[in-house]
Parts: sequence; structure tokens; C-alpha cells
Amino acid sequence: MEAKEEKNKYSIIVPTYNERLNIALIVYLIFKHLHIVANSASATAQLASITLHTQCTPRSACLFRKWKHKLLCLGILVFPTSFLRSTFPVSPVVFCFFYAKRSSDLPFRAHVPCVLRNVNFEIIVVDDGSPDGTQEIVKQLQKVYGEDRILLRPRPKKLGLGTAYMHGLKHANGNFVVIMDADLSHHPKYLPSFIKKQLETGASIVTGTRYVKGGGVHGWNLMRKLTSRGANVLAQTLLWPGVSDLTGSFRLYKKSVLEDVISSCVSKGYVFQMEMIVRASRQGYHIEEVPITFVDRVYGSSKLGGSEIVEYLKGLLYLLVTT
Repeated sequence: MEAKEEKNKYSIIVPTYNERLNIALIVYLIFKHLHIVANSASATAQLASITLHTQCTPRSACLFRKWKHKLLCLGILVFPTSFLRSTFPVSPVVFCFFYAKRSSDLPFRAHVPCVLRNVNFEIIVVDDGSPDGTQEIVKQLQKVYGEDRILLRPRPKKLGLGTAYMHGLKHANGNFVVIMDADLSHHPKYLPSFIKKQLETGASIVTGTRYVKGGGVHGWNLMRKLTSRGANVLAQTLLWPGVSDLTGSFRLYKKSVLEDVISSCVSKGYVFQMEMIVRASRQGYHIEEVPITFVDRVYGSSKLGGSEIVEYLKGLLYLLVTT
């Protein structure tokens, strides 16, 4: 298995839009869990020096209280340095990284990730012209980890999730591609499990699932959980795709398989992920699942609303007719 692992290269595509308060964390955690950072203490010190500036408002003063619970669940803590306000015109928010010693603080405590060392990978950040300075943060991360590890491939504006993946795919040098969100809802600690599952089974696709033993959701209210579960049950009943989590977007693909499947997809938004996995299943690709705990985004708010639900239902009917 180690020989195969050394020959493979994994291109991790991370689409972003206004994610400057998350992208440094997600990059740090990817490197941490794929055991690449040789001088981890030095890299962590440099990361801690990357300061993200927000306007000095009462809201920034209570960021710690607002995020504390969710960040502890991720094993991450944010310290707003409000005492520096007297010196600086803006309030710096310095990200410090640590993992809680008390396992009771972590909803992921039941998951013990496998260990894969020296995985060959690159992170491709596809930013859609974020006005919040996301690209500037990525450029700082390139100075820490190197431009060969962090690839910034921006676009001028928001052009859709599917086209973001296609754009990243054009720049992918690996024979495997991982797609994941930048908002910390997909914890990089699961990446070794994805890779190990693929190496053991030879799967064309490994997808994270919330709906098998060992998986779950943290941070959603009851209505959001019922909506997600209902959407999956409805799709399972109508489409019989052979996977338990159709709307998840944390996946590992063989590059050739992703290129094949994505070229036939026409959907946008939340339906896009469902169409990808349904078409892959219909084409007979080998799909495996890994249980994950999905954590609601740390910063920002969910974009799921009535219009997205309507689009989901339209997409479901479209797939029922065309696949």
C-alpha cells in the first residue's frame, strides 16, 4: 500500500468566495493531517503571524463568544486580540491552532483517523473574485508552504460550483482529485481515511457520508436536519443511486473519472453534487463511502433557502427522467 501511495498524487480543489477567515485554517489542517509539514513548529508560528483584519466594530469584539463552541468542536480556537485596538485602527484576529486535550470537547472523538505519511498532494484554491481579501491570504500561505503546494487559480467573479471544479481540474497535476468545501464543514482529518479506502478497494470514487454508522451532523437545528434527511430519502426512493449521502460534497475521485462525469453534468447549485454521484453510479463506476461528521460552517451563514429547495426538486425530477 505504501508503494502505491507514494506513486499517487492528490489534487485538492477548494472553491472559495469570501472565505478569508477560513482558508488559512483549512490549509493548515490539510497539511497537518497528511503529515507533510517537516518543520511544523516553524510553519505554525508563521501561520499564527498571518493576521486577518476586520473593521473595529462591536461585532468583532464578540467573535470569540459567538464561535467558541463551534471552534472547540473542530479542535480550533480563535483569539481576537481586542487589546491591540488602542494601537491599530483595525482589530486583528490572529488564528492560533491547537487540538483540545480533553476528548469530551470534540464531537469527532469517536473517529480515530488512519495515519498516512508523506502523501504527495497539492491544494488548488479556485477563488471567484472574493472582495474580502481571500486571495491575499492565499498568497501569504504560499509563502509559508510554497507555490508548488498551494496553487491559486482565481476567476473574475462567481461562475458556479461546477465550473469552479472544472477550472481547478484544468490545473490539477495529480491522478486523484479531492473536492471539499473551504468553510471547515469538511474536516481534513478524514482525508487519510478517504485515501486508505481507495487504496484498499480500488474505488473510482470515495465519498463522505453523514448517514451511516459513524457519520453525523453537528451544528444544525432540527429543521435543517429534517430537510437534509428528507431530501436524501426522496432521492434514494426515486433514483436508487447506491450511496447513502447524495448531497454531500466531500469526495475523492480518480481524475479520469471526474473528467468523464463532470463533462455530462448540467445542473447547478446543490443539485450538482447529486447529479455527479448519480451519473457516476449509472455509468458503473465503483463507489465507496467513508463516514464523516459534517460541522456547520464556522464563519458566515448557510445559503440554503426556499429557492435552493425548489431547484433541488426540479433537479431530482430531471435526473429521474434523464438517467
